[in-house]
Amino acid sequence: MTRVLIVRHAHAIVLGDDGIETDFERPLSELGHEQAKNLATALTERGIIPDVLVASPLVRAIQTAEPLRELLNPEMHEVVISERLSPGELRPKKLVEELRETGGQLIVIVGHNPDLSHLTAWFLGAPDESFDLKKGAAVMLAFPQGIEKGTATLEWLVTPKWYQVGVLEAS
Repeated sequence: MTRVLIVRHAHAIVLGDDGIETDFERPLSELGHEQAKNLATALTERGIIPDVLVASPLVRAIQTAEPLRELLNPEMHEVVISERLSPGELRPKKLVEELRETGGQLIVIVGHNPDLSHLTAWFLGAPDESFDLKKGAAVMLAFPQGIEKGTATLEWLVTPKWYQVGVLEAS
């Protein structure tokens, strides 16, 4: 069975702040760095160890992916960058080909909305408007027979509110 963890990038600064002139170079905000670290910690505590981590080439996606790589699988030397995860570039069938080529049993992808919400719905065979992943949200999908359209099972979905400090300690 293959599992895919879909992560929407964490909170980023607004275009124009700190001299940022393009959407491509928008970094995570202080809150976003905290969200990325807390998500990685929560997933580590639950034994999530990805085989591969694939991210959009945009700065905020890479900055969300790095703590996941560092904490979840320190032996993984790099985040794989995929242009297919750039905003507006998602072609699910082409992305599936890329994911299959990784050969991983647990693949993490980090990207942007609305693409990731549409991708989640596509994997589940649900209407496009079924999901609206919030910044920093993560959804785990299981594919018993391989990654295909409409064949996934939703294992869980978490939002930043769930994995923030204090929430985990109470559960």
